[in-house]
Amino acid sequence: IDSFVEDARIALLLQNEKVIESKIEIIKKITRRPLSEKDIVEFLKTKEIDKIHINEILGSLKRIGLVNDEYVGELIVESMLSKKKGRLEIVKQLNEKGINHKIISKLIEEIDEETYLNNFEKVYDKYMKIYDNKSFKVKEQMIVSKLKEYGYEDVYIGNKKIEKDMDKEYDLATLNNNQKHAVTSTSKYIRVIAGAGSGKTRVLTNRISYLI
Repeated sequence: IDSFVEDARIALLLQNEKVIESKIEIIKKITRRPLSEKDIVEFLKTKEIDKIHINEILGSLKRIGLVNDEYVGELIVESMLSKKKGRLEIVKQLNEKGINHKIISKLIEEIDEETYLNNFEKVYDKYMKIYDNKSFKVKEQMIVSKLKEYGYEDVYIGNKKIEKDMDKEYDLATLNNNQKHAVTSTSKYIRVIAGAGSGKTRVLTNRISYLI
């Protein structure tokens, strides 16, 4: 019995020591970078701290103001906006950090609309330049894909009309003068006389795109 009691006492002491060491380590981490409750719980689990002690540590950290998910959320929003990210991507990051849904709603509502729209325009302009050499259809698809990747909502993307550059859109640079005339003519009817391999199909497809 005495041996059993001694073993139990040693196990308890070791557990308490592990808890204290983990608490000190987590405080050091928080002083370097604020952590969410989820971050702290996941870290303590890696240290094999049981649920009861995890709750005790969280409680003590909250009492001294070292755990504040709303503040962590504010930092995330600020960081994401500085990277020109959209609301959908911001919400995703907040959820990954385990931020409460009420806090997320509050933070999203507080985003300045003017700043948000400016960010959207900057991302749009950036990829308009990057994909400048693409045809309209390809450019449109790639820009929409990027805007969604950044986390912008369909309501913003749908209201933004991708600008057409006629010369690039219809590949006029690849056509000779007669072909360009056939593609861009304002006449209702056009007769084109051309031999095999002269680019009839290319002229026809560019003409259709031009008229559309």
